[in-house]
Amino acid sequence: PALSILILISALCTLFFLLLVAFFRPLPISTAFFFIFKLGTGVGINESFFPPPAGPCRAKRECPADQFSFYIHSGAANVVPPVIFFKMHLYLSGVLVEVVCAKFFYDVCLAEVKPLIDFLNIIEKGSIVIIASYDEPATKLNDEARKLIADLGSSAISSVGYRDNWVFVGAKGATLKTHFEKHLKNEAEKNKYDGWPEMIELDGCVPKYLE
Repeated sequence: PALSILILISALCTLFFLLLVAFFRPLPISTAFFFIFKLGTGVGINESFFPPPAGPCRAKRECPADQFSFYIHSGAANVVPPVIFFKMHLYLSGVLVEVVCAKFFYDVCLAEVKPLIDFLNIIEKGSIVIIASYDEPATKLNDEARKLIADLGSSAISSVGYRDNWVFVGAKGATLKTHFEKHLKNEAEKNKYDGWPEMIELDGCVPKYLE
């Protein structure tokens, strides 16, 4: 399936972002990238700028033929970026995220949540959506954005707060809350790092909503 990537970052493009990966059939990959860039700049992008999956998944899981494998982990503090593997292949890692942010997604580094809302609205029904937090995922999320994510099947999004860690796999048009979700609160007395909770991981087999 096509892969689209939205990296949402604060105005300074340094402290806050969510990684949102949507796998969906109706749009070809070039159109998906164009939608993302149009939200920020009105300019399309050559899909050759984006490398193919970078390599095999180090956390391999065999899944039934009617399911997709995945492995994700959140960021750790503001130092270690998130990682997303899908169908045994690496789609996002620290190196790729840095390159995408610096070279291709600068104009999507923003101080408002509207482009995220617009993107969530254009994702087609049946899309598999993967989200991993890094550093500070909550400040820019208003009630509308949280509801749209809840509609993907998230139970935790209403309580995701400042510097929490959160990973999630859901689907557009989901009728039930997903069990592919972990949320770890930022609590000073429990945090592993100074000001942040420890990294969280999630892996499993997700039904092929697209098939």
